[in-house]
Amino acid sequence: MKEIVNSEAVGRLFLLLAVVCPFLGAGIGAAWGAKRSAVKRGAIRGLLIGLLATLNGILWIIYNGIVEKTGLDSVRNVVINALLFGGVGVTIGVLTGLSHKRKSSAGANTE
Repeated sequence: MKEIVNSEAVGRLFLLLAVVCPFLGAGIGAAWGAKRSAVKRGAIRGLLIGLLATLNGILWIIYNGIVEKTGLDSVRNVVINALLFGGVGVTIGVLTGLSHKRKSSAGANTE
């Protein structure tokens, strides 16, 4: 029996997205920012969002390396990946929260 989707195909897709999405995000962000007279801010936000696809590609490579070393069905693999992906998720959440808090503080100071 053959797999419908294999690891190499997913890896190629993630590589393509890792390269294309930052540019696409910056372009869409700049267009969105142009409507609000903030092209640079919009482009930067779009770029940062697009870079999440690059982070995803990097994490895919790390995940495959961990699985090759520890085995797919091992408890060690699950623990390592839970710590890795949990840490990345917490980091992204904290940075997003700080960004929103700073944005809220800046908005309150201008009123």
